[in-house]
Amino acid sequence: MTSNLSGKLDEIIQQSLDQQRLVGCVLIIAHKGRVVYQKAAGWKDRENRQAMAIETSFRLSSVTKPLVTAAVLRLVEEGKISLDTPVTRWLPYFRPKVAGQSEAPVITLHHLLTHQSGLNYGFLLPQDSIYHRLDISDGIDFRPTCSLEENMHQLAKAPLFYHPGKGWGYSLAIDVIGAMLEKLCKRPLPAIIEDYVTKPLGLQSCRFWAHSDELAVPYYNAKPIPKKMGALENYGGVLFSPRRAEEKSAYPSGGAGMIGNAPDLIRFFEVLRTGESRFLSQATRERMFTNHVSREISTDKPGFGFGYGGSLIIDPKIVGSGQSEGTMQWGGVYGHRWFIDPTREITAVSLTNTGFEGMNGAYPEEITKAIYQSIDQ
Repeated sequence: MTSNLSGKLDEIIQQSLDQQRLVGCVLIIAHKGRVVYQKAAGWKDRENRQAMAIETSFRLSSVTKPLVTAAVLRLVEEGKISLDTPVTRWLPYFRPKVAGQSEAPVITLHHLLTHQSGLNYGFLLPQDSIYHRLDISDGIDFRPTCSLEENMHQLAKAPLFYHPGKGWGYSLAIDVIGAMLEKLCKRPLPAIIEDYVTKPLGLQSCRFWAHSDELAVPYYNAKPIPKKMGALENYGGVLFSPRRAEEKSAYPSGGAGMIGNAPDLIRFFEVLRTGESRFLSQATRERMFTNHVSREISTDKPGFGFGYGGSLIIDPKIVGSGQSEGTMQWGGVYGHRWFIDPTREITAVSLTNTGFEGMNGAYPEEITKAIYQSIDQ
């Protein structure tokens, strides 16, 4: 570890705050099993002048996905479900058809885990799309009268965008997995995640629903400064309902519904990297970090495939971030990014309360570049 890592990261964080690209952030970096950098900066609540803290909890949005993925993979290891299990084994009604075709193809757990099911997200589609006409929730907006099963019934009415396994598209697939797990385990998804992930690993902050005072206040990028999110905010096509994280009447979204803090998440991702505590077998972890998408199929960005839990770098030269081949990463629309680089033994968790800068703005790219410029081989 070179001595200038902290200086570079401090400078990037301060510049992002000074330029009003971020309101607040928490960043933790681990290298070879040791935390080499952690910092909380900016405001947890700008209007009330509450400073960000390392232990501050955030609305995780899609950082929920790897936690739910880990739970279902543990159930696979127990033999209670298999990767080729059809969705209809647990959700008999879930038989969407490919657009223009008369038969409903088989969608498996594997298709869902790798986002090759043919499903989609409403926020990725035009405002007049079938998802909007069917009033399908993306799991980020708050609908007190909509249950998980009701949302899945609506989703089943929408046509698939391609035949399962023949394309790739980021989607509500992990919400479907959550609904399957509830039927399989005969209990609510929050209890399943607690039993299989958060309790075994001691991740006390990672759960569904919260008290309002423990969460960072969410903002979105605007000029001249980020704007505090309202009760219902349409930003960049995403319909945000910040209060959803505090309302137990909101269905538990397996793709976007959890809260948590950075120390617990770095613990979780390090367990995935190292295999510590025998949480998952080596074979399962290798499967997680294997690209399951054909090179003939495009994912979200050039140079990336997809494993179980996040995207995988398959061509580091195209990606150009300095990260190794096999690095897994993903983010969250409330302003987050994480990655696990097994080759270089680097794990990073970056949580912010500013969308979308903290997810796909200059900030996470600058952080990643600084890490790889400063960490020894």
